[in-house]
Amino acid sequence: MKIQVISMNYKIASDALRSKFAFSKEQQLRILKQLKKEGIKEAVILNTCNRTEAYCAGMEDGKAFQIMERILLEEAGVQNQSGVKECMLRFCKEGAIHHLFMVAAGLDSLVLGEDQILGQVKQAYFFSKELGYCSTTFNQLFRLAITAAKKVKTQTMLSKTSVSTASLALKQAKEALGELENKKLMIIGATGDIGSILLKDAFSIKKLQIFVTMRSNPSHELHSKKQDFTIVDYEKRYQYMEQMDVIISATKSPHYTVTKEQLSKHISCEKKRVLIDLAIPQDIEEAVKELPFVTYFSMEAMEGLAKENNKKKESYVPEAKELLREYEEEFIKGYLYRENKESLDRVKQNILKSQQEDNLEQQMERLLFLIKKESSKEEFSHFIDIINKLDR
Repeated sequence: MKIQVISMNYKIASDALRSKFAFSKEQQLRILKQLKKEGIKEAVILNTCNRTEAYCAGMEDGKAFQIMERILLEEAGVQNQSGVKECMLRFCKEGAIHHLFMVAAGLDSLVLGEDQILGQVKQAYFFSKELGYCSTTFNQLFRLAITAAKKVKTQTMLSKTSVSTASLALKQAKEALGELENKKLMIIGATGDIGSILLKDAFSIKKLQIFVTMRSNPSHELHSKKQDFTIVDYEKRYQYMEQMDVIISATKSPHYTVTKEQLSKHISCEKKRVLIDLAIPQDIEEAVKELPFVTYFSMEAMEGLAKENNKKKESYVPEAKELLREYEEEFIKGYLYRENKESLDRVKQNILKSQQEDNLEQQMERLLFLIKKESSKEEFSHFIDIINKLDR
């Protein structure tokens, strides 16, 4: 089974290290092209704030992993590889399949059962598929993983207590300030994956005044929304920060959206402010926490809240895993059938050919005898179990 995954995620890699692998769409395309050029038949790149993962198919594990590592490290611009490779988790065969299903369903996330990861998996798959980097194996694998994840969200209690990094950020802000009613919130990056969820969650907080930064684009759908929020020109964002109680940034910008120097120039009134950075690489310069009355939280600071949330949801995980297992087995059986179709066809043709010499009963006896002869004790036991199922 020639399927591999390399994952650089929050479990083992720091924010600083993951930021080196926060690839843009242009970089992802270069990686896909290079993997194909090196002989990888199918590939998908998943890039979120908590993980960067390369999924590949069509080559033996050892060679595939070598190629994947080299291309990812080169694109990340990592010269000194000491300690970096150790932060790359590797999965192959059924382990790789299981990993994708867990990721898509939000069971491998920092925030257990998070909302946005399924959409991110779909986007990553469609991006590769539309460019011709997915074929039979990955079309089947990702479609089943997406279907299974949807079932987990609709048929288990994980969906009843849905929490995202965005909602945890608002919870953190509320705890820091005591309340969010009659407060002012600025969202930088409201059109992104996390930012859009953040905006939606913010609407549910009564009397919270919401400000959304946008670059000049009057045709963007945010301008047509009827919800009560104020659009701020991104270039003028600092001019509004004096009023803000909470500033949350979640962009994919390679540069800081908030720096200590600029923030200090634009705030003078002594009131408590909360700044939360939900981006990888960082949007908000960490030095802002040195300013008076500023409380700063990074993605790493969200981990404590995530652990509390996860404890409440852990009892729902076994049911979700059992549901995923059914879909994983469906893919594996389909994969094995396709990969061994020639052998199956030869067995079928031999039976049909021999039918001219022997009757059907003799052929079936011969087939059953050969299965018993060529299988191990465990394999033959499984075969008998299947026969008994068909005989019910």
